[in-house]
Amino acid sequence: MRTRHIVIAKYYLVQLTKAIGRLRKPIERSFEYGYIIEKEFNDITKANEFYDLADELMLQNTSKHVCHLTPNYMKNFCDTVLDWADAEVSAGTKYETLIFIMIKEGLILDKFNICRKCVCIWSIHQKYIIDIRFTEPSEKVDFVMNNHKKYMREVELACAQYNHLADESKKKRPEERISAKSPF
Repeated sequence: MRTRHIVIAKYYLVQLTKAIGRLRKPIERSFEYGYIIEKEFNDITKANEFYDLADELMLQNTSKHVCHLTPNYMKNFCDTVLDWADAEVSAGTKYETLIFIMIKEGLILDKFNICRKCVCIWSIHQKYIIDIRFTEPSEKVDFVMNNHKKYMREVELACAQYNHLADESKKKRPEERISAKSPF
């Protein structure tokens, strides 16, 4: 292949990647809005409209989804934070380790897509990470120490909802899953 063709192919690959990236936020927001409408207003019909829209966008753009924010992942995260809280190290080391954990989790939240199954976990996890991020630096360690148990209870409820949706998805016959246009 000639150099010119390689440059053109790379250009179109970059353009395609940008286009797919631009669709990630509308898909994510549709799942998020569906979740908010379901939880805050208890309107399952309207929530499903948003979930279905996100599913359609994912299918149209051949977006594949594998849940990364699973109950297992959240258990490991909570255990990591508990180990961090129990560690007998200097306040400076504790703060630096917390910052490292928060950066890692922020990157994970930014990197992975969500679906109607994992949006419940994503929503709680994102709020917790953002709350920590916007807490004054001198208060971050105390914030986590004082709020982690409450966060763990919220995660338990979200994981129960995730497991319920996973069970419901497994009960459907394969042709129903395909006709529902759901990517999970």
